[in-house]
Amino acid sequence: MALHGVHNSVEAGVDSIEHGNYIADEDMRKMLERGIWYVPTLFVGEYVAKGRGGFWPAMIKVHEDTFRKALKMGVKIAFGSDAGGFDWNVNPAIEFTNMTRLGMTPMQAILSATARASELLDMQKDVGTLEAGSSPTSSPCPATRWPMSAPCQGGFRHEGREGRAQAIACGSALRRFLDQARTNSFSRPTSWRRMASCPR
Repeated sequence: MALHGVHNSVEAGVDSIEHGNYIADEDMRKMLERGIWYVPTLFVGEYVAKGRGGFWPAMIKVHEDTFRKALKMGVKIAFGSDAGGFDWNVNPAIEFTNMTRLGMTPMQAILSATARASELLDMQKDVGTLEAGSSPTSSPCPATRWPMSAPCQGGFRHEGREGRAQAIACGSALRRFLDQARTNSFSRPTSWRRMASCPR
């Protein structure tokens, strides 16, 4: 999570660094060179800092600076929530708010939880993207793979006129999601389910 743990992990050749509150410049350069992923889990750090006190509140800024640096350097970033590290009533999608506030574009944030996350897990042939002619079993509506309460209720065929309409509807749901992410107005799980109901 911090200096020595990250350094030892990078030297050992791991696939990803989770949390990574502080990552030294040299370790970040090695991550970039070796294609090591960064899964920042920003919100859980904020959440635990409030209850722990001590040096934890100061770690929030350190973590944010690390995220900005990784983004600027081009380190591969995937979405992660550390679900269970915070109250189960908090929607893990709140992580998107931090990611966009700290410099990610809305599309980078979406990709971090879909195509990029599937690449980290070496599942990019099965999940993470929405392509013409894809079937429910091979490429579901991207929102179903996000760490939230099954907003799309399964996958969809995006073929022909009907498929285009479904893809547009899913795109509209994603746009509404990003609007809520920018205003941090989706802190309750029900608001995501209500907002992102894709057509059947």
